[in-house]
Parts: sequence; structure tokens; C-alpha cells
Amino acid sequence: MKKSKEKLYLDLSFLRGSKDSTITGIHIDEIEKWKQHLLTKKSKKKIRFVKDWVWWDIKEDEECNEICIRYKLKPSAIYSHNLLWDEGGQFSSGWSIRTSFLEKFEEGCLFITTNTIYVLVGPGRQSDVTLKEYDSVNF
Repeated sequence: MKKSKEKLYLDLSFLRGSKDSTITGIHIDEIEKWKQHLLTKKSKKKIRFVKDWVWWDIKEDEECNEICIRYKLKPSAIYSHNLLWDEGGQFSSGWSIRTSFLEKFEEGCLFITTNTIYVLVGPGRQSDVTLKEYDSVNF
């Protein structure tokens, strides 16, 4: 008797994004200028520059709404395939990285979370994800 082999398929398309983002990010040649600009602000938040990024809009459900209301956040996050620079040295260049939820978005390129300012470099993608998909990406 033959055993049927069931194929396991895991859809990871949300890591690539489903469409181009309308946010263009800064040009890669402007990184040093932006570093100086942000470092002179003397924010207590760490600064990271990310490239090849995907803006995730997290599909709201009851759990997501509770998190956003409790911490005054927005249901969005960034997944980057390429960390360019991490002020705190916690992550190495070239690593993939996932942010926490969005606190605010400023200057057309600064994705700000509770603890970190992420500078979006170059064009990115956009995708809708579930909270489960968001939580499945860990480093």
C-alpha cells in the first residue's frame, strides 16, 4: 500500500510585498547626511537604516486593536531584507530585520517605533499581513 505524501506549502509572499510602495525613502547617497541630521537631534531612540524594505499594514483584529489602543501605536511595521547600519550595533549589516509597531511616520522616510527610528532607504514594497504572519517572523 502506498502512503500519500502531502506537500507542505508555507506562503511567504508577505516577505516580498505585494505592490510597490508610494514611499520612496531616501537615496542611498544621503545616508551620511541623514545620520548627522538625526544624531544632532540627540533622540534617546536608536537609529537604523534599512533597505529592500516592505511596509506591512497589519490586518486589524481584536488582539491587534487592543495592542494599538493600549500602547498608542498604529498597526504597521517594516520588514527589511537588508539592514545597512545600526547605531547600537545590536544587529549586523546585511541582516533582515522586523520592526515593532509604528508610533509615527515623519519626513517621508522615518518609521518611528517606541524605541527606534528606522530610516527607509530607496524604494520599498507594501503588503497586508495578519498579526499571525507578523508574529511568525522572529530573529
